[in-house]
Amino acid sequence: MAFGYAPARWGSITGASVAAWPPAFSRGLARSPKRRKKSKEKKPLNTKWDHLIEKYTAIPMVIPGLKTFEMQHGRSTDGQGGIRKFLAAHTAQIRYQNPEANVLCRASRDEVEALIRLEMKDGKEYLIDATGKKSQEILREVLTTAGVEPAKVAEAVQLRVAEIEAQHKEREEAARRKRMAGAKMDPDAIPDTEQPVAIEGSAETAGQIADGAASDGAADAGSQDTSDAASKVAADMAGNESIDKLEATGDGGATTKG
Repeated sequence: MAFGYAPARWGSITGASVAAWPPAFSRGLARSPKRRKKSKEKKPLNTKWDHLIEKYTAIPMVIPGLKTFEMQHGRSTDGQGGIRKFLAAHTAQIRYQNPEANVLCRASRDEVEALIRLEMKDGKEYLIDATGKKSQEILREVLTTAGVEPAKVAEAVQLRVAEIEAQHKEREEAARRKRMAGAKMDPDAIPDTEQPVAIEGSAETAGQIADGAASDGAADAGSQDTSDAASKVAADMAGNESIDKLEATGDGGATTKG
């Protein structure tokens, strides 16, 4: 093929040959300059980190002068639940709110005690025994030992308690929905035992219902009395007829005998 040679099937950019090109390419050539400029504009990058930042700053964990925050705990021994929950809830918050601090965590099957070591920039070190303590108690002791203001300590503990209560309610609701789904019932429906008895109207409607029930009872009693009276009259008439028959039979027998 010679240099600069173009096959006839390529055609020309102008003319009727454009109609034979792929539709997408034709639409691209036909785009207006305004639309082309709009498509080339840079859109802001949305990393969707807002929910993470909100989670990392939900509880104030700023520790002034913190150099090293080290935790160690066991995996299966008793008294380790509180520090494990503390680690899961606050490790990321401590790292985010104290970017210059070195945050370490060490878990081992050989560990029996749950310990937290704080090393400050001024050289002071603190050792906290967290064995058998709840996560909110550990939080209070850590912030108090590190020298955080009492008002901020109380705020952090209060937020942690509210977070635990919300998680507990979510677990209960999830368990309830799972039970309802297993029973093939609507999870959003209120159980029959919790359904309020709704009577339309006011107290007057309830009084009318009661009066109607009383009148129905009186009518039933009246009909019962009427039926009893009718049956009594029928019994009396039947008794009179039998007496008349006996008297007639007695008279006839006496006449025949004489």
